[in-house]
Amino acid sequence: KKAYVQGTAAVLRGKDYCMNVAAKVQDNVSDIYAEAKLVNEERAEAAKREASGEASGEDLNASEEEAVPLTVQQEEVDAQ
Repeated sequence: KKAYVQGTAAVLRGKDYCMNVAAKVQDNVSDIYAEAKLVNEERAEAAKREASGEASGEDLNASEEEAVPLTVQQEEVDAQ
């Protein structure tokens, strides 16, 4: 009977440890998820601005990065 009690106690300690680790992981994941959503929203807004600038011809003061052909930019994305 003593062995069962000790075994059960060890399992309960393991459960507590796993629950603590799971809580920490969930906190980190929610932070990462929130930041990733923010990055995607910023990229979508930039793409909209770029698309509207190209369509209306207002983007005459393009930076060097924006002047790079799309094929080069796509190759950089594919390389990542």
